[in-house]
Amino acid sequence: MGCLAVLSHFISRLGECSLPLYRLLKKSDQFVWTSETQIALDRLKELLAKAPVLVPLTEGEPLLLYIAATMQVVSTALVVEWEEEGHTLMVQRPVYFVSEVLMDTRTRCTQIQKLLYAVLIAKRKLHHYFELHPVTVVTSFPLGKVVWNPDTARRIAKWALELMG
Repeated sequence: MGCLAVLSHFISRLGECSLPLYRLLKKSDQFVWTSETQIALDRLKELLAKAPVLVPLTEGEPLLLYIAATMQVVSTALVVEWEEEGHTLMVQRPVYFVSEVLMDTRTRCTQIQKLLYAVLIAKRKLHHYFELHPVTVVTSFPLGKVVWNPDTARRIAKWALELMG
């Protein structure tokens, strides 16, 4: 599982596709290999065979942080947009991925809390990118309204300190 955790930095949404493997190894009393587990392992092999190539950056380049949250996994993708020859629009290239399988208590959080948690873990794990580059969070949820509301911001700060502490 430690190897999967390391690989999640290079493969988008790895935690989500390997969830059956996490569940299997989490159970200490029985080990039963199911068809769902085999499918997850086969999918993992496919992802490893065609992993995206991550790109190096120059200091100060603006980055985009895409965030996603499911019931049991939060994922982020840090990408850079470049102009490339032969393309009329900007091309997005992956820089880094962060994916975390949520423990039981965190699965009960609201969707907004999970998305904010995804930003928090990305900021904590990728602090060197956040320090050297402007980062824009990309989401369809109104996170900006939530964060800039003074009452909500206090509750979020308290929740984040408890969660990260």
